[in-house]
Amino acid sequence: MKKYLLFLATILACASACSDDGTKSGKLASVTDVECESFIGSVCMKWKSPVDEDYYYTTISYRNAAGQTISKKVSRFGMAADGTTSTYVGGFSDTDEYEFTLVAHGYSGAKSAPAVVRGTPLDISGAAEYVMESVAFEPTEAGARLSWVNETEIGVLLHLSYINGLGMYMDEEVDATATGSYTVSDLTGSTRIIVCAENVADGMTTAERSFEVTPIVDPRDVILVVHDLSKSSGIKSAVPVEGEPNAMRYVLDYNAAERFLLSVPLEQSLRRTDMMLVFQYRCSILARSQLMFMTNTAFRYDYDWNMPATDEWTTVTLDIQSAIEETKWGNAGGTFRILIWHEKELPISEYTLDLRNIYIRPK
Repeated sequence: MKKYLLFLATILACASACSDDGTKSGKLASVTDVECESFIGSVCMKWKSPVDEDYYYTTISYRNAAGQTISKKVSRFGMAADGTTSTYVGGFSDTDEYEFTLVAHGYSGAKSAPAVVRGTPLDISGAAEYVMESVAFEPTEAGARLSWVNETEIGVLLHLSYINGLGMYMDEEVDATATGSYTVSDLTGSTRIIVCAENVADGMTTAERSFEVTPIVDPRDVILVVHDLSKSSGIKSAVPVEGEPNAMRYVLDYNAAERFLLSVPLEQSLRRTDMMLVFQYRCSILARSQLMFMTNTAFRYDYDWNMPATDEWTTVTLDIQSAIEETKWGNAGGTFRILIWHEKELPISEYTLDLRNIYIRPK
């Protein structure tokens, strides 16, 4: 009997201890000071989390328009120093009022009593304008980084138009449904970029905004390649392409023993090796090309590529860093050849190759 009473006393003591400690009883204090502000296609939640070492995360649950229960987990690690946490709950396509339930959870598995708040999302039509207001450009080594903010979770597209360093008109579409960034490349100087935003759901488009972007490129690291026709081979004629800057039309001798374009010697040594060769071409037949880097002590054949026949300007980008480093190419006076092959046994005596905006530039 004494053993039974001792056992019962132990149980009662444990129960008393648990009642004095909320965590041990499997309970956490509820979140407090809950606020719910309307936002575009979403609501912004703000609350104070329990002051308890066991606190781990808060769940926000609600029933959507289709009757499905949706939950979002928000970790304690997003909490500010004052114990306040903020988050967006999005994905709404209507402006009905919703009831949201917030429950705190502990590492131990304990959880709090629910805190309930009601909120109403705003119409999604303002999403594009909201994203557009946050659009910004940051210069990069050879271009720019476009960034934007979108906490709405509403589908938004950004439309960019500009003329790049190769003289190409670019019309690009960027998915801006979530906060993010996008790299714009091949810029060689101050570039005007036109941007507008579009709502995917209804096609509403914002007014256009113009941005002036200047990449971080030292002019000494951007080299316009010019060819020395007196030392080239298999070239019948070469004339500038009318209306196209830095563009030449070469008529190549189909029956010549070899065809190549030799660059004018570098006026000064390269200041860096992380370089690429970029240009555009048009060709009347399928041609095959190869680079030959030439120095006083060595040369290297590298970078075979095909140039399919096309009447549209087509961009070629070649990473030449390894060739520069292995052959020690890039000193003042250095040259390189673009060697050109073609299809065999064609009933022609010549063909044309247009080259435009040939640059050696940083990656």
